[in-house]
Order: sequence, then C-alpha cells, then structure tokens
Amino acid sequence: MTGSERKKSQAETALYTYTTGYSDKEILSWEGRGATGFSLGIVELRANIAFAPGNINNASTFNFPVRYESLGDIDPMWVVAAKPHPKVIERAIEAAKNLEMAGCRAVIGNCGFFGNYQPQVAAELKIPFFGSSLLQIPMVLASMGRDQKVGVLTADGSKLKEAPALQNCGVTELDRVVIYGVEKEPEAANILGESGHLNLSNLERDLVNVALRMVADNPDVGAVILECTEFPPHAHAIQDAVHKPVWGFTTMAYWIHTGLIRKPFTGWV
Repeated sequence: MTGSERKKSQAETALYTYTTGYSDKEILSWEGRGATGFSLGIVELRANIAFAPGNINNASTFNFPVRYESLGDIDPMWVVAAKPHPKVIERAIEAAKNLEMAGCRAVIGNCGFFGNYQPQVAAELKIPFFGSSLLQIPMVLASMGRDQKVGVLTADGSKLKEAPALQNCGVTELDRVVIYGVEKEPEAANILGESGHLNLSNLERDLVNVALRMVADNPDVGAVILECTEFPPHAHAIQDAVHKPVWGFTTMAYWIHTGLIRKPFTGWV
C-alpha cells in the first residue's frame, strides 16, 4: 500500500463520527498510532509555569480527551517573539505531523504567538491547524459594526504589535484591533520569566486591571480576545469587570472539538 493509499484508507475506515455502537466496517490501524480516541491534538510549548484549570496545558480543562506533543527543548522566548524562529517552525511541523499520525482530527497550538507559524504548519498537514487564539479575531470583527474594535489582551504587547501573527491569522483590519500587553505587570512577569511559581489571584488582578485600562482608553472595544494560554482561567473575572464578550484558547478548542466530533441530536418534534 502506498503512502497516499494509506492516507485515504485511514480517512475512510476510521470511526470519524460519534457512535454508541459498532458499524459494519473494517477499521484500519497504522504504524505510529499507539492510542486512539483523540479529537484534538495540542502542540505543547514547554515552560516552567503552573498550569491552572482553564489553561489548555491542563488536561482537566476539557471534557473530552486531548493528546499533547512536545516541541522539546525550545526556548519559549523563541515563540513569544516579534519574528518567527526557524527552529520553532521545524519543531512545530514535526509535532503537528506526529499528532496527525496519531489520529487527531485537528491540531491546536498552546501559545497565541504560534500565529507567527500558522501558514507554514497548516501547509504541511492534511487536517486543520489552529495555531493561535488570534484566529478568532476576524470572525468577531465581522460580527460587529465597523465602529467597534476587538481588544487583545496579550502576554507581550510590544512583540505582538511587531509580529506577523495577526496577519497570518487572517486579520486584515488592523486598525480595528487594540493590543494591550501585561509584560510590565508584577505577577505576569512570573509567566514570561518562567519563575516556576505563580499566584493566580495576583495574576487575575493584573489581567483585570489591564483589561479595565484597555476599555477605558478605548470605549469602542466591543469584545476581548485572550492571546495567552495562561489567561482563560481568569476569563470570567475579566468579563465581570469589563462587561464584554471574552474569547480565548478554551472557547476555540471547544468550538473545534464540536465540529470534529458531531453527535446526533436527541429530542422530540
């Protein structure tokens, strides 16, 4: 069997959709797939940070199984950067391909700055790649009037403003995007500095303060996108403070999963 024939067979014989029984089909196994049942694969940028529930690096965030694939010894600051790093491109493609071979139906990044690598990684896969939470920006902008903007809360605003991540994620109306970083906030420094410890209450305070400043400076901000994977555990507090819709990695992950594994509706007519 050729490589292309095997790819076709994998797609046609896998139990792609939700099932409560067994269909009369042969199911193909293939070398490199040691476990099954994953809809979503996560490219894992390792960092010395405590991952709270709500962070996609914490598996308990999900009510469905996910599979992680590490980039290995990649310096996180190569990713949280204004320019793409060639080593990150190489490792990200390798990790995403491993997740594809393992049977994942889509792959997601675990840092918003993976938007710097969105087109390169997506081009190498046969399954969807959602590298960054910033991919949600075009859809949110399209949902609002042109007099409104999207506010982006990011780990490092100065770097994101210079990076190609937004353009790579399909953002064409850059004038309708407001970027505020937390890189100068006290507790957020423990994330970028990989201190190995984190006070979640203090981080929440930092995030809320920056979000409040962002909407006060920009009353036309109609929604908030959280770039960093560390931020979704505090999405509720941010929303409670600014009274705006808040999206991030977790909302994107659940949206992806829902489309990947469709379940039959139940009810009555």
